Amino acid sequence: MEDIRRACKILGVKPLSNWKEIEKLYREKAKKYHPDRGGEGEIMTQLNWAYHTLKEYIFNFRFKFSPEEIASQLPRNPKEWELWEK
Repeated sequence: MEDIRRACKILGVKPLSNWKEIEKLYREKAKKYHPDRGGEGEIMTQLNWAYHTLKEYIFNFRFKFSPEEIASQLPRNPKEWELWEK
């Protein structure tokens, strides 16, 4: 999750941004920092990493419903079950 936060910071992505907004920010910054336009290669490398990291996360994220994760969300004692069932 730290990579996602770092990628958002690099691109200047705000919370709850959608893919079109992320793509737009990337393209704006890529035009500014691309080495063919006089920008710095290291900055462009970081932008590319951030863009691909977010793209991978958005389009390939899979929920994991392991028994342990499910159990961790369930109430642990009978009184909690009463609240759960209401």
